[in-house]
Amino acid sequence: MEKGGGQNLIHRLELLSNIISIFESKDFPISLKIRGNTVDPRSFLKIANNWGLDYLHIDSYQDGLEGTDLNLLTSFISFSKIDVIGNNSVVDERSAKAILDSGASYFSVARAVRRNPDFFCTLVKDF
Repeated sequence: MEKGGGQNLIHRLELLSNIISIFESKDFPISLKIRGNTVDPRSFLKIANNWGLDYLHIDSYQDGLEGTDLNLLTSFISFSKIDVIGNNSVVDERSAKAILDSGASYFSVARAVRRNPDFFCTLVKDF
């Protein structure tokens, strides 16, 4: 943030757009992960929908809430022309399914795996 990178780029959309455009001609998928509570979904996606992204990874954490903020995630999904990866607090089949039921194309898992290395086995079995 202090150096102008990372989350700071979400407030410098012209620079972020230029950075993404460097990768558009490459033969690999482009994903952008943002903290959903840092921008207005509609305003952001008016611009981001034109960036040639393959995936938009939304961290839908909100201070004071436990689990995924499905309302925030749904806001992004409703304005997105990009496949959305829902992120935050997938801890079991129910929480993973809630993200998919919100309209996300995918969900990501991080914290649960750090706590339980067998989490993927359990999730795949239950899912």
